[in-house]
Amino acid sequence: MVNDLHSINKINLLRTIDIIFIMKITFNWYWGTIGFLGFLGVTMNEPLWYVFFVFFLFFLEPVFKTAKKK
Repeated sequence: MVNDLHSINKINLLRTIDIIFIMKITFNWYWGTIGFLGFLGVTMNEPLWYVFFVFFLFFLEPVFKTAKKK
């Protein structure tokens, strides 16, 4: 059962990586890093870090722009 879950997770990760390379997304690593701090703050229930989560949207913006072009 555990091995099945690991193989499913590996398949999902590979699909995600394939999508990233197919769409040729250019990431904004500056906003992505700051946004990731916000994502950690949300998952750890740290309200002071919630403000960083807004910057995560700036990281996702190129993803949506690239998806619209295809």
